[in-house]
Amino acid sequence: MQPINPRSFYPEGPLWHQGRLYYVEYSEDRVMCWDGAQNRPVWHRAGSGPCSLIPAAEGGLWVACFSGDRLERISLDGQCLERVEPGPGDQGFGGPNDFTSDGEGGFYFTGSGAFDVTAPRTGRVFHRARDGRLRCVASDIQFANGLALSPDGRRLFVSAHLAKELLVFERWPDSSLGPARRFLSLPDLLPEPAFANGYTGGDGMKIDRSGRFYICQFGAARILVCAPDGAFIRAIEIPDRDVTNVGFGPDESSLFVTAVTDSWTAPYPGLVYRLDNPMVLPPHGRQ
Repeated sequence: MQPINPRSFYPEGPLWHQGRLYYVEYSEDRVMCWDGAQNRPVWHRAGSGPCSLIPAAEGGLWVACFSGDRLERISLDGQCLERVEPGPGDQGFGGPNDFTSDGEGGFYFTGSGAFDVTAPRTGRVFHRARDGRLRCVASDIQFANGLALSPDGRRLFVSAHLAKELLVFERWPDSSLGPARRFLSLPDLLPEPAFANGYTGGDGMKIDRSGRFYICQFGAARILVCAPDGAFIRAIEIPDRDVTNVGFGPDESSLFVTAVTDSWTAPYPGLVYRLDNPMVLPPHGRQ
């Protein structure tokens, strides 16, 4: 595992795009780019609190601005191209957190709600079609965080972070969703470490072409890898406690990982890693 940025500040949302790695630094309100040699900022917006990125069908990148409660589309050199605010009926997005493509030029994103174990379940999932139509397609999630579409596009998986579980929704032809079902419980896959607490749970996640899940277990210093049916395969241990998200490199031959050493204390130091051949691990399943 190789650090490609050993001095980052609450990094999140790694995205390999057009031969470069883009990621956000939540506590610095900026989008970063790694070109294989250097890390540099490409966009900054005070108070935005960006959490994730996704390529835009119209060009550039969409940025999920958690603190700003909006989406922004930017060019790869950091120009602001478009902004999406919640509509009057949305009662805010609740903090846009993560994205996944719908495979049709649009995307789903989570609006998390309050990161508080005592708060009501206010997390939601929104869908934005390629034509710009925006609607809420799921609600009542206990801090909606990472999400990913199955390879066949028929099921959407969403991390209910504070419930410590992964939900699954059937996806209908119009991109609406069926009712939520519990797909798996993270503590049932592997007991939580002794230093875990009520905020330990599933953060960002990705699904590879084979249907395997890579679930970042925030507060547990690891990524849980599961088979398409949810069976536990192995854990990839990360040196930092709060693993926030993952993204595949070219041809899924590498895995980029963002992690924070301490998510509760400024300046929220963290690292960005590259892990080559993520499925080629030692026999005991750790790296």
